[in-house]
Amino acid sequence: MHEIKLNPAIAPTMREHYICNGDSIFINNQWIKSAQNIETKLKSFTGCDSILQDNIIMKPLLTREIQFYICYGDSVQVFGSWYDEEIQFDRRISSSNPALCDSLIEYQIIQYEDIYVDLPQRIEIEEGSPVNLTSTFSPNAKTFHWSPSQDLSCTDCPNPICTSPNDRIYYLEVSDEYGCISSDSMPVLVKKKIWRILLNAFSPNGVV
Repeated sequence: MHEIKLNPAIAPTMREHYICNGDSIFINNQWIKSAQNIETKLKSFTGCDSILQDNIIMKPLLTREIQFYICYGDSVQVFGSWYDEEIQFDRRISSSNPALCDSLIEYQIIQYEDIYVDLPQRIEIEEGSPVNLTSTFSPNAKTFHWSPSQDLSCTDCPNPICTSPNDRIYYLEVSDEYGCISSDSMPVLVKKKIWRILLNAFSPNGVV
C-alpha cells in the first residue's frame, strides 16, 4: 500500500519596493524602471512551488511652483540666467537625502502690464498766464507725482495748472498698483513781457 501525503501550500511571499522616477531596481537579472508586479516561482525544500511577488511602486516626484512678477522692462535672475519676458520652465533639483526623491520646481515669470506716460515736447506760455500741463498715460496708471512742486496747483494729479514765472523743466512719474513706474519730462518756456525786457535793458544791475 502506498501512502500519499499532501504537503501544505506555501503562501506567496510579498515584497514592496519604492523607487523614484528615473531610478531603477535590479530584480531577476533585470533593471526595473517603472511601476509593475513581478511574479517569480521558486522551488521549496518540499518540492512544492512557492511564489515570490515583487511590487514595484513609484514614489511621487516632489513638485512645487515658484512665480516671479516683473514690471515691463525689468528682469529677474533664476539659476544664473536673466529673464525679461513671460516664460515657464521646469528645473529638477537632486535630493541630498537618499530616502527622498528629487524635486521638480516649476518656475513661472509673469510680466505686469506695460505702463507709460507721455508729455508734450515743450510748452510756451506768456509771463503771468497760467497753463494746464496735459499728460497722456496708460489706463493702469494709478498715482502721479510732479516735480519740482514750485508753481503747480497740485503734484499728485495728472494735469496740474502751472504759473511758473521762469523757464523750468517739469517731470512726471506715474506708477501702477504693483509699483511699476514710468516717467517723462517737459520744458516750460516763459515768454517775458516786452515792458519787462525793456526795463531790464535800462536797469544797471538787471533788477526790476
